[in-house]
Amino acid sequence: MAGKDEAEGLEARLLLLPPEAAAEEPTRCGGGDGGGGGRKRKKTYLDVLGVCCSAEVALVERLLAPLDGVRVVSVVVASRTVVVEHDPAAAPESAIVKALNKAGLEASVRAYGSSGVVSRWPSPYIVASGVLLTASFFEWLFPPLQCLAVAAVVAGAPPMVRRGFAAASQL
Repeated sequence: MAGKDEAEGLEARLLLLPPEAAAEEPTRCGGGDGGGGGRKRKKTYLDVLGVCCSAEVALVERLLAPLDGVRVVSVVVASRTVVVEHDPAAAPESAIVKALNKAGLEASVRAYGSSGVVSRWPSPYIVASGVLLTASFFEWLFPPLQCLAVAAVVAGAPPMVRRGFAAASQL
């Protein structure tokens, strides 16, 4: 179990917790049963591609806190990982992923033993925005191409707007 201890130590360092705080009981979220009550708990690692900065940490916590059975939520922005300690009977992995995807965060359960590196194509919005922006750089050949820069912004906006509405609805 040295690997598990090493992983928990790494998680504590990534969350910038002092060593004594990492050993203490973390803060509870949502409908946790408080005293334990013999319920089985599971730690689930999720790859969440929509977490790009610390602003999404509060959104993820607000989305998962109301779910019954969710006990602890930890977000590691650098690796785009969300670690959820939960009761699988009250809050199955599918419900957690569904709650995050409803806000447009592109969540998926990390496969057992994976490194956490997700080899997926970026969102079609990002690809379209990048292609349009690249084409706008050739405006020196044909001046009306500069309008494609505005189109690039419009093409990349839907995911940001969805996240904004998801955050506003959780207030």
